[in-house]
Parts: sequence; C-alpha cells; structure tokens
Amino acid sequence: YMGKDVLDDRYGRMFETPRELARLEVDVSCFSLSYRNRGYYRNYLKPHHLQWTSIDFNLSHPHGIFRIIREILIHVRTTNPAAIIATSDILHLGIGSYISRKTGVPLISDLYDNFESYGMHKLPFMHTIYRNALNQSRAVTCVSKPLSEHVKNYCRKACIIEVVENAVDHSVFKPMPKTASRKKLSLPEGEVLIGTAGALSENRDIGVLYRAYKLLLSKGSDIHLVLAGRRSKKVPIPNFGNIHYLGELAHSDIAHFYNALDVAIVALTESAFGRYCFPQKACEILACKRPLVSTSVGVMKDLLKGYPECLFEDGKFEMLAEKIMGQLNKAVVPDVVVPDWADQARKIKILVKMVSKIPFPD
Repeated sequence: YMGKDVLDDRYGRMFETPRELARLEVDVSCFSLSYRNRGYYRNYLKPHHLQWTSIDFNLSHPHGIFRIIREILIHVRTTNPAAIIATSDILHLGIGSYISRKTGVPLISDLYDNFESYGMHKLPFMHTIYRNALNQSRAVTCVSKPLSEHVKNYCRKACIIEVVENAVDHSVFKPMPKTASRKKLSLPEGEVLIGTAGALSENRDIGVLYRAYKLLLSKGSDIHLVLAGRRSKKVPIPNFGNIHYLGELAHSDIAHFYNALDVAIVALTESAFGRYCFPQKACEILACKRPLVSTSVGVMKDLLKGYPECLFEDGKFEMLAEKIMGQLNKAVVPDVVVPDWADQARKIKILVKMVSKIPFPD
C-alpha cells in the first residue's frame, strides 16, 4: 500500500481510518492478507478497541486466503458487527463481499484508488469480482469525486456513494523550518531545491519532471532535484545535473522532505489511475504549506482551479519548467484545507450507522 506495509509502517488510509474509528469508541477488528512472509499476526493496537489479524497469502502460503475467510466468518458470527468495510484491493473487496453474502452483514467498499488501474485487475475473474462487490455494497466510499462518478454505474441505485478523500496526520505534516529539514536529510542548505516523493514511475509520469529539469539546466539554472521513493527500471533516474536520491524514506521523514523543498512536484498522467486518484503526496504538501506544481489531471485540476500558477498540462515538460520557475520567482501556496484522519473516520462512522440493521451509539 503506497510502497508501505500497513502494519510495519502504520501509515496511510488503511491504518489511520480504523485507528480513528477506534478512538471514536467503535470496536474495530481488521483482517488482512499479507503478500509477504510475515507469519500469523494478531494483536490489539492502541486504542484498545482495535484488533488486527494478518495471515500470509503468497506462493509459500497459498491456502492463507481460505484461513482468513474462515477466521472472519467465525468472528462475524460471534460478534454480529454493524458492517463490514472492505478495502485494499480487489481481492479484499471480494472477501468482504463473500462474507457479507454468507452472514447478511452490510458491506461498505472503500476505494482509495481506481482498483481497475491495478495489475491485479488483469488477472482472471478479478473484473467480475470487483463489479459484483460494488453491486452488492450498501455504501461505497471513494477517494475522489471523479472516482465516485465513475463507479456509479457499477452500484445499485440504493447504494450510498460518498467521497472520503485522503487526509493527513497534522501532528506530522505541518510547516517546519526549511534549514532544519535540510539538515535532517543532509541536503544542501544554500541551494534551490525542487523535488517529489513517491513512486518514481511511468504512471506518475516522472519522465516529464526529468525532461523539465534538463530544460531548466540548459537555460543556465543551478537548481537541484531531490527525489525519494521507489525507482523504476523503465524510467531510470538521470545522471545529469545535481540530483539527490534519498531512497525510500520513513514516513516520519516525508514531512521533512517537503519542508526542505522550494517547490514540490505532483506529476500524474491522464490515465485510468491519474484521472481518479487523490494523491496522498498532494495532501501532505498542502498540509506543510509548501509551493507546488501539479499536473492538471483529475481531482488536482479541481482542487487547484483557483491557482493556475500551480498547474501544468499533462506531458508538457516545457510548461512544467515554466511553472517551476514561476513558483521560484514568486511562490504561491494554495489555501486549501486538508482534513485529518479523524474527520474522515467520523464520515465512515455515520455511514456505518446508516447501513447497519442494529442500534449504533452516537
């Protein structure tokens, strides 16, 4: 999930949402398949209303999926939960759909991305499993408005479709002194730094940033490019200019990364992924109050519509270079309110009350 392990890193929507629901005094039991060799894991995480179970499912443990279904069925029949929330990927949506049919517990499907853009969607039967899960759902939560409009045709008319965008932990992602952040990451303190973090891959159109950076250098700029995240063999990091590759940073260091930059870049493509996603990095950059430049695609086009200085057209590296220079010469920081995970958990709690057949406390 976002290059992170939800239990090791305890990061992002899939970890923060159940944790915040537990803080609202909702008893939450999480079940997940581990595609790595973690071993059987069950633990109660603080706060005490949150229990997490993980079971391996990979080539070494092909029967893990049957074990987790059995454990969830036993748990659901014992505890009679108000709702089942399925997320992560199509396989987990399929498990949630199956459990809901077997037990009659209402299903909520949480789409933090367009799962049809994932490689898993190309596997046999996944298309049908995905559509059936959405059709069976009493409610569907979508990370963006474009995605909510896209999945309407897959859902029943009575299904509640709610936009629940990504959020941040404001105790982590907040404005911090640039110099201190650069020292923390061993970055040059007196230079102009632009950069991006996350998947450095073709579906994020990282190549357009590399071309824009090369153009800036050709015009005599001495800008430094800072990168963090998983590299792609298809789009290797260039070997020209002053490029600092920091590898895959810990979650706690990402806030320092953005605060160290003079301009942060959010590169996307007009694709099945880009037009429906809500980039987590955009939330984090905006929460840190840093100048940014983003591709004018999907939700970013609407989010920054009042800030043309922050948008460039998909694939146009010359325009990206121009917008970067504009931000360096006269920085514009969008005044956009970024929700925290507690805000989003409250929305989920309301949805659970709406779909549940049993009394649910305020």
